[in-house]
Amino acid sequence: MKFLYLLCFLLPLIFWACAPDRQTLRLEGEIKGIDQADLLVCEAESSIDTVGLDTLRVRRGKFTYERPLSGPTLLTIIYPNSSTTTFVAEPGTALHLSGDANRLSEVSIKGSDNNDLVTDLRLRLLHKSTSDAQREAASFVRSHAGTLAAVAVFRAYFDEVKQRKLQPALSLLDALQKAQPQQPAVRTLVRRLRPQLLTSPDGKLPAFSAPKLDGSTFSSSALRGKPALIVFCASWDGSNYATGQALGSVRRALGSRAHVVAICLDASAETARTLTFADSIPHFLCPEQGLCTPLVQTLGVRYVPGCLVVDADGKIVDRDLPADQWLETMQRLVR
Repeated sequence: MKFLYLLCFLLPLIFWACAPDRQTLRLEGEIKGIDQADLLVCEAESSIDTVGLDTLRVRRGKFTYERPLSGPTLLTIIYPNSSTTTFVAEPGTALHLSGDANRLSEVSIKGSDNNDLVTDLRLRLLHKSTSDAQREAASFVRSHAGTLAAVAVFRAYFDEVKQRKLQPALSLLDALQKAQPQQPAVRTLVRRLRPQLLTSPDGKLPAFSAPKLDGSTFSSSALRGKPALIVFCASWDGSNYATGQALGSVRRALGSRAHVVAICLDASAETARTLTFADSIPHFLCPEQGLCTPLVQTLGVRYVPGCLVVDADGKIVDRDLPADQWLETMQRLVR
């Protein structure tokens, strides 16, 4: 009997000693197929002045990772093959990860209500079609809009995708913002993503203006009445030859029936002029602010090279297509 009393007294102490403190997240686990590796952990939505980068060390397939947190947030694990797993990190919680290096999409993170929900949904949708998975994910986000689990699901199925759609992504983002207006991860997500969603297919081209290499100012109002191909480029991009060739093909084939605009994201006009096609594109713009130019946010730039395809009425019909598809896409818009 004394032993039972002693056990009842000691068990809570043992649990307390093993648990993380109230300001710390603990993530333990095992990844089969990885003997030794250093994985990156970063804040999924962090402000520009926050580094938020850390190292998760896997040894003999196992690891224990701790991180001080000031509040709930989203963390992303980046694996050596560049695939990722995003999870909800909360101070004072202990989570467990299990997975296989050959099936990283099936990684399970359990130990809190938020992560249990995210993992269960992700595994359930794993083998469904994209449209069916997005339909169920949208329903999840709406019904759990007040949780970080909903933010994690939104990122996976409506943000971190190659081609975004204006709807339902924008309405889901609005729901998250309404339910969690003060959550830092939501606020930075909204600030980053809203301009990109508004310039998704079916959106309208925002008004903008920028200097050309000759010093004059170009305005988007000049594009009215004709389809337009707007290409984002930079001298530091390794695919400039293909970009120049594709731009030349569109200009030669369509002539005055369509507008071709190149927006160079170099930090200076001097380096922008080194692009071989700079002189052959009448609307060659260079704001001279690099990636810090407001045009990056206004036009939702995601890639270099990237593009916007706009019809004669100013509606965005496609974006970020490979260069070898620019001409065919533009030809369908020319009247």
